Amino acid sequence: MITTTEVAAALNGAWRLAQLDRRGMTLFEATPEGFWKSFVAAAIVLPGHAIFNFLEDKTIAAPLWREIAVWLIAYVIGWVTFPLAMTGICDLIDRRARYVGYIVAANWCSVLQTALLIPLAVLSAYGGWAATLLYVIAFFAMLAYDWYVARVALEIDGFTAAGVVFLSVLIWQLIARVSDALLIRA
Repeated sequence: MITTTEVAAALNGAWRLAQLDRRGMTLFEATPEGFWKSFVAAAIVLPGHAIFNFLEDKTIAAPLWREIAVWLIAYVIGWVTFPLAMTGICDLIDRRARYVGYIVAANWCSVLQTALLIPLAVLSAYGGWAATLLYVIAFFAMLAYDWYVARVALEIDGFTAAGVVFLSVLIWQLIARVSDALLIRA
């Protein structure tokens, strides 16, 4: 069970990393228990991701219950696939010892990212080109944040950190395309 104090410490760590303060890493519980607790972040950001998903303009050829079921399954797969892929990547780049700390940090940092991007996505959906531009800028800032977290948590160079971020985006996009293909009729 995770306490509110542990959640607050982890979110503080994520906030410090967003301010480019490497000491934010010390606020995460980089243990096997902390690893599993960090997946509470998936539950915290679930409503935001649901809002984002339903803001997308798409023609659904399935009933609402099926859309929700496919979306939830894809969401869980996304949260599991990247950490699984990173076990192999961390072995390849000789960073196995930093794996748990990185996944913990990445999970908790997703809460801050969602807190910023979801309101901007709503504005973008209803606010015209300026709101869309603001969303795109924030999206790229979040990719830079992911890059920084990978670089600090895994203690890797910038090029390798960019590869880690690319892998994350690729996994989420692949899962989104497959789940959309199950539901959307052109």
